[in-house]
Amino acid sequence: ARPKPPKRQLVLAPGLPPIELRARDTIVLYGDSITEQNLYTEYLETFLLWRFPDKDLAVFNLGWGGDTASGGTKRFARDVAPVQPSLVFVNFGMNDGGYKAFDGYSADRHAILGRVDGIDGLYLATAFSGSGFKIAPAVGQCMAELVIEGRAKTVDIEAFSLRRFADGRTVEGPYPYAVRPDYVDPKAKT
Repeated sequence: ARPKPPKRQLVLAPGLPPIELRARDTIVLYGDSITEQNLYTEYLETFLLWRFPDKDLAVFNLGWGGDTASGGTKRFARDVAPVQPSLVFVNFGMNDGGYKAFDGYSADRHAILGRVDGIDGLYLATAFSGSGFKIAPAVGQCMAELVIEGRAKTVDIEAFSLRRFADGRTVEGPYPYAVRPDYVDPKAKT
């Protein structure tokens, strides 16, 4: 006898229960500018249709450029409810905070890598100030190890923890970074 194919489930993240798609589902991708852009939403729709070819899936992109979580709450009844979705992916946040270009230096001009004490599940890989691109693969590997295994094994990144500033430690090396001419000291009084 031929074995039955495995049951296909939609697993969103480790530790969360899988979502059982029905024979016919209506899925709404609901959010702000990034949702409206239709890049990740197209990837998600393509994945769902490829992964579940036996399902009748209707996927709607209801992103609205410039919208916020508050605005999304206000337009839910108008835009989402009439579609009667069985599954909704909600993606807001890009327009909810202030953001601007900045030069991402830390106080000692070195990266900040690691978990944030007191906030479970929050990890930082920031303050590269442009130099992060060349080391991104190694940082990604180390951060993945930290998140999954509890510590970075490829390279010890503890010296770059956010905690170092509270402990009064800085990263010092034989070749310190020179201050750029356009650098503005965040501690300087203007």
